[in-house]
Amino acid sequence: MTLTLAVIGSSKSGKTTLIEYIVSKLSGEGYRVGTIKHIHLKDFTFDTSGKDTWRHRRAGADIVIGVGEKELCIFNRKELKFDKIEDLLALIRDRDLDLIIIEGFKNLIMRRRDVTKVITAKNLEELKNLLNSTVEPIIAVMGPITRDKSKIQGVETPIIDLYSEGEKLIELIKQLISR
Repeated sequence: MTLTLAVIGSSKSGKTTLIEYIVSKLSGEGYRVGTIKHIHLKDFTFDTSGKDTWRHRRAGADIVIGVGEKELCIFNRKELKFDKIEDLLALIRDRDLDLIIIEGFKNLIMRRRDVTKVITAKNLEELKNLLNSTVEPIIAVMGPITRDKSKIQGVETPIIDLYSEGEKLIELIKQLISR
């Protein structure tokens, strides 16, 4: 079964850097990893005005699939509202992956017991808020707050500094994948 891991934290808390690290390390060892990233910018689009896929959508196509030599992109004409993480996971679950990493969708993920989580935090207040509102399983606390572990008291979740202890997280993830 594919492990689903969510990285939860605020903007600039190290989520993307952490995900790059995990993907690089595990894919370098032969693991198959997929990611799902929520882009919360209201008017963001992957499509480019005036290009063929944009023109197909503007003409009224409900769905447009752009296929290049190294990429595939699916455009949906209607506004997408993913209020269930299962809908997103269904898009990549059949890809024979060892690990799916989710960045974003915090409000859809925090209360789920079937998604393993890593929390990234910049400061103690942020960490406390995330720990109080997120259910287990949480396998690690990471991010800028881990640079001075003496500030973090009474937290049972492993506190791992990416830069000096990143391999600890990789080993935790590999153990979960092999279950």
